Amino acid sequence: MRAHVENSMTRELPNNVPFSAKVSLIKEFQYRWPEAAKACFSAVHDNLMRQLLACVHSDFGRWESLHGQIRNFMTDLVKKHADACQTIIKTMLESEHTPFTQNEHYLHTCEEKWLSIQGCSCCCVQASIIPEAESASFSIQEQNELLAHLMQFGHQVQSLADLAKLSPPDEFETEMMVMAQVRSYFQVAYKRVIDTIPSMIDLVFLKGVQNDIQNFLLEKIQIGGKDGRDLCARYLAEDPDVVARRDEIMARQETLEKVKAELYSFGI
Repeated sequence: MRAHVENSMTRELPNNVPFSAKVSLIKEFQYRWPEAAKACFSAVHDNLMRQLLACVHSDFGRWESLHGQIRNFMTDLVKKHADACQTIIKTMLESEHTPFTQNEHYLHTCEEKWLSIQGCSCCCVQASIIPEAESASFSIQEQNELLAHLMQFGHQVQSLADLAKLSPPDEFETEMMVMAQVRSYFQVAYKRVIDTIPSMIDLVFLKGVQNDIQNFLLEKIQIGGKDGRDLCARYLAEDPDVVARRDEIMARQETLEKVKAELYSFGI
């Protein structure tokens, strides 16, 4: 981390880490987000196609021509909305390359948390500790005695707020500050992405297909035009072999019914 910070320095004043150094670290934890978003979308896409094609087969499988047409139309419809959704997802992920948030309270809370975990003695952590010390159950007399003892040992402290001055400077304070800031931003950004990406898939892809499916199919099969009757007859035309087989079975059934009726007439 120290090497990364030093290599990013140009003309900054001491302890002023360039923003670009933090951005490069942020991009490192974002590089697998497109892969994760693609996996999420693919799972939804495959499940939707499986359900749609099962419905198409169940409702139209009897008519080979109509079944094939509806299947192709469904594939085109899903592809149309899939392309639109993937474009939006790509744009959303590209926007994450520029760090930004208005959730500043959560960002600062996470930053203080991670600095505390790392044991950093920098000012922002000390500022959060001092109020706890002041609110502790110490009487005024006990506080004054503590401050008096510290002054006897050469520590110039006038109040509990001055206790922070007793902590020695941390040689890795700059590095830990950068790590805490990047980690806290990760906390904010990933919580945003894991909600917005699935929500966008649901809105643009799933609901897009749902809202468009009826009009899309009616437009494609064109049964509302002047040739609608002929198209319906063509779509509902059955396979000649199936028709011949059915006629043969029905003829046999009719023959058996006649034989059965004649046998009944003879009292058999």
